[in-house]
This record gives sequence, C-alpha cells and structure tokens, in this order.
Amino acid sequence: MDARYLTYVSDTTKVDGKAVSDTEAWSDNKLNVKIGDLGTGKSVSITFKVKVIAVPENGIVHNTTQATGTDSKGNVVTPPDASVDVPTDFQDGKLKMDKAVSDAKGNDLNNHEVKIGDTLHYDITAENVNEFGMLYNVIVKDDLVKGLEFKTGTLTVNGKAADDKNFNGQNLKINIGDLKGKEKVVIGFDVTVTKDADGKLDNVALGSGTTPGGEVPETPTPGTKNPIKPNPSLEKTASQSELELGDTFTYTITARNAADASTWYNAVISDTLDTKHLELVAGSTIVNGKSVSDKDVWKNNILTASIGDLRSDESKVITFKAKVILIPENGKIANTAKGEGTDKDGDKIVPPDATVEIPAVKNPVPPVKPGEVTPPTKPGEVVTPPVKPGVTAPGTVTPAPSQPGVTSPTTQKELPQTNDADGTLLSLAGIGLVGLAGFVIARRKKAKN
Repeated sequence: MDARYLTYVSDTTKVDGKAVSDTEAWSDNKLNVKIGDLGTGKSVSITFKVKVIAVPENGIVHNTTQATGTDSKGNVVTPPDASVDVPTDFQDGKLKMDKAVSDAKGNDLNNHEVKIGDTLHYDITAENVNEFGMLYNVIVKDDLVKGLEFKTGTLTVNGKAADDKNFNGQNLKINIGDLKGKEKVVIGFDVTVTKDADGKLDNVALGSGTTPGGEVPETPTPGTKNPIKPNPSLEKTASQSELELGDTFTYTITARNAADASTWYNAVISDTLDTKHLELVAGSTIVNGKSVSDKDVWKNNILTASIGDLRSDESKVITFKAKVILIPENGKIANTAKGEGTDKDGDKIVPPDATVEIPAVKNPVPPVKPGEVTPPTKPGEVVTPPVKPGVTAPGTVTPAPSQPGVTSPTTQKELPQTNDADGTLLSLAGIGLVGLAGFVIARRKKAKN
C-alpha cells in the first residue's frame, strides 16, 4: 500500500468475514495473510479499510495485490497481480507562506534596528492550509538583500540539517516535496549583517508548487523589516590648552561614523566663529587634507563644509586657525561644531554638537625694575622715579640738624654712603643746584641796590 496517499484503518482486516489481528496480518504498511489451501472452485475474500491522506497528481489512487503458493508437486504458482484504480474527488491545496526573524535567543527582531556584525535567524514556513487538498513539489525561494550573508552550515528543514548547496550565493532555492492537508515545513537559516548593509533590510520569501488542478502561483511571505542606521559623532579640539591675547591656534573638527553603522550621506559640518573674541586666519581652512578657499566654505564668519558620505568606521577632518583679539570677561573662549546628513532613505541624521572651551588669561603687567621711570597713567601726571634704598632723590635738600652736633634720624638715613658712588654724585648735583640758586638770588638783590 502506497503510504504517501493511503493509511490503514486499524482492526478492519477480515478473512471470509472473520477478523484477523493487525499484528498477524500487517507489517510496514504491507498485508501478509495466509489463507491455506484453495481447492477447485474455492475462493477466499479478504477485506480491510484505508483512509486517503493525500491525492496523487493524476487524481487516482492505485493499489495492487499479489499472491503466491504451490501446486501438488511443490512448484511455485503465482497468479497475475490484481490492481484497482480509484478516482478521487480531490480539492486543490492552498499554500500559505510565512517568515520570521529572531536573534540567537529566539527574540523577535522584526521591525528592530540592527547593526553591522549582528547575526539574524530566519524561519520560513510553507503550509498547506486545505485539509482535503494536496500540494506537490513545493519550492521555496529567498533572495537575500545586499548586506545579508548566509552563514554556512545553518540551513535546516524541520530542524534537520540540509545541504548548503541549496544556497547559491545570496539566493536560496529548495524543493521541500509534497504537502498534504494541514501539513507544514519550516526552513531555517542564519545570516550575518555585513558592511554593505544600508537602509531597510526588508526580506521576502516565495513559495510555489502544483495541485491536482494545476500550477500554484508564487506566494510571498510577509516581509521582515530590519532597518540599519548611520551613527555619526563629532569631536572638536584646540591646539592650545590656554590662550592669551594675540595667540594664534588651530581648531580641529573630526566627523566619524561608527564601525557598526550604515553610511551617513551628504554630511555637512558647520561652525560659527565668535568674532568678538576671535578672528579667522585667512586661507587656513583644510578639509580632509585639502586646502580650501575661504569664499567656498566661510560666509559671515560661519563655516559650512560639505564632506560627502561617511561609510561605516570612516572619519573626515576639518581644521582652521583663529587669532585671539579680545579676552572674554569670563576668561573662557568656547566654540561649537555642528553636523547634519541623511540615511539611505533620506531621513535626517544629526549627531550631537561638539564644543571645546579654552581658558583665556589677560596678559600680566610686567614689574617695574629699580631705576626705571613708570610712565604716567593719567594725562599730566608726574611720576617720581624710584629711589634705591639709602639714596636721596635728585633735587632733595637735606634739612640742617635741629641742634648743633646732633644729626636728625631722617637726615642720617638720607645721607649718601661713602661706598655708593651713584648716591654721592646725585647728592653733589643737588647741592650744586642749591648753591647756584643762592648765587642768582644774591646777584639780583645787588643789582636792585
């Protein structure tokens, strides 16, 4: 009995109307009954019931009976086979396709974002949902999108390992045979997300076959969706950790896309220079190693530089120089870089801003050295030159002692020391001026008399 289409109904076998046990009459879907000797004109009737579990493609259930025995001399006698063809009132099978995506732990990943290097598991289910229908030669196809790579050794059919040759590069094509009513087959395999992954990693499988009534058109599964996004970041640094008035230094902006992310498209970097405190050094802007004209990237002290696309784990660098023209009251010079781009589908992707803040100090006033004249701080102000300790300032008249033989403490301190040549010269110059003034006054009085 062809077990593909028929199944025996237990305890229904009879010989000439008498029940025969299944263990005595059946083994591996084969009937084997001993009926003894048949005399001339004698006959034996054997009956049993079967159930149609599938319909052959031609719609006819075929069954054949064979018999053997011996004659009186012991010679084997085999009568012709007896066959019967039973047409079936068949129905077409109905194919239903489904697909699921999960992680290694079996968690559903449909509509979840993925990253480069992730492993995804796909299960494709093909089912004949018509209980009384039949599907033949069911073929399942799955063309993996760019960025998904089949992992060898992971293909299974109903949990049992299948030949990797069913995969040809990115394309799966496997014949899972016939599907009886309500029967289903699950095909499973793993894929790796590669650096070529970009945008929406939608994936659809197809199933097809035939029924007793004709061809079954390709039936798609619902699509699985796993988007992959860019993950850009900005970093900004300065060539100096502290600034003073008049310093010229370099700003560096680094735009980077993460190693597990998809391409960041049409990236643009912008930076607004604080012109109250900084001045751009003309011709100092470099974009990814190439010098660019100020008029191409700067307008109203705003940098706008297009750096193109950044693939996964790629970075691009912008540098420019600035000069400190005024120290802020808070003693800090801050500057911020911004970025903007899109993913493959045109959705805007904006990384966090990057700000660098540098301490700025006012230039210190140099100390006045002994003997130097401090310049006037106000119009008309006269500043007395500094005087060395123990030296009388030029033009100073030492007062006479208040008592004969007694030296004033102040006078004593102001008198030059014998070992101080500079002090002695200054004192003599002062005395000379006083003497000259006295002489001039005396001449004027004499002239009047």
